[in-house]
Amino acid sequence: MEISENVFRKRCVRLNIPGHAHALTFSCYRRYPLLMDRIVSGFLETAISNAMAKHNFSVWAFVFMPEHVHLLIKPDQKVYDISAIKKSICQSSSRRSINHYKSSAPEMIDLLCTIQKHQR
Repeated sequence: MEISENVFRKRCVRLNIPGHAHALTFSCYRRYPLLMDRIVSGFLETAISNAMAKHNFSVWAFVFMPEHVHLLIKPDQKVYDISAIKKSICQSSSRRSINHYKSSAPEMIDLLCTIQKHQR
């Protein structure tokens, strides 16, 4: 797996405008091509489905690339929080992916470590 040393943060504003569709784009940690792993991309698919049920939105279109994702979603309620939807998707799939790597590819855990305290 090729590792990118260029790390940057996007700065974006998420607006909750009733009746509008939203384009969400998010990347894997350090843009590692983790979504090439069918199990990991399956975790993401499940996380999106679960978030749809929890946050009541429709997925109009999606693209899973090796290191990032594009989603076009349409919330079905007038009051919603795009940040909460994104967080729900990302946290769920991340946690399941980390647990997958702990059991099947422990060498990946060192690549995925952050400066945050964590349990191995």
